Amino acid sequence: KGKQEQSKGIVEILELIEEDIKEDITKAEAAEKEAQDTYDKLEQESEKAMKDLDMAIADLGLTIGFRKGEIVNAKTSQKSKDLEVGALLTKIKKAAPGCDFFA
Repeated sequence: KGKQEQSKGIVEILELIEEDIKEDITKAEAAEKEAQDTYDKLEQESEKAMKDLDMAIADLGLTIGFRKGEIVNAKTSQKSKDLEVGALLTKIKKAAPGCDFFA
């Protein structure tokens, strides 16, 4: 009887150990699933952020090109206006000798 009781006690201890191991496995699997879900979510958010940033970079590139065109147009317009002012000043200088009046 003593050996049977010892044997029964050892079996019960082994069963408790088995239950603990199964619980640990279940907890580890749940933690692993949660970690994978978190990783997947982070990966999706990161990919979206990268796409958004790529779009923003492309938009800014277009804006830079547009603004450079505006600068070229403004410089061309300024040169044209400078020529017009120069021509007007020349005309005024030519007309000035006949326009001197003393009061």
